[in-house]
Amino acid sequence: YSNAMVYYQKALNAIQNTKKSKVVDPLITAATINCIGVLYFHSPSKTDADKALTYFIDALGVQRFVLGTHHREVATTLNNIGRVYYFRGQYESAIRLYLEALRIRQLVLGCDHLDVAATVCNTGQTYHQLGMFQQ
Repeated sequence: YSNAMVYYQKALNAIQNTKKSKVVDPLITAATINCIGVLYFHSPSKTDADKALTYFIDALGVQRFVLGTHHREVATTLNNIGRVYYFRGQYESAIRLYLEALRIRQLVLGCDHLDVAATVCNTGQTYHQLGMFQQ
């Protein structure tokens, strides 16, 4: 964990330093920020979920600006944010994000894609926690 974070931070610092001298693809920045968020989410310290959420939201802003709202990467980040809300017990917020991610993934990837199945599973798990078994 700590080694991964050191290298992600080095990558982010290099991107930020490069921006000063030339144009950097914002999607590289967003991908790096998203990876840091994933690392925080899966860290041994469960208090890092708030940090993960901050990174995911930052990445989502860049992705939506550059890619628009109907892109696979946008859906992945929405799903990641939904996982944070699920972890926090904020199931209604998680459902909202999962359904948005699911809509995008079905549109872009089709209904028979593994990413679609993962979001369907996350959505079902969350409805289960809410006691909404018919959903």
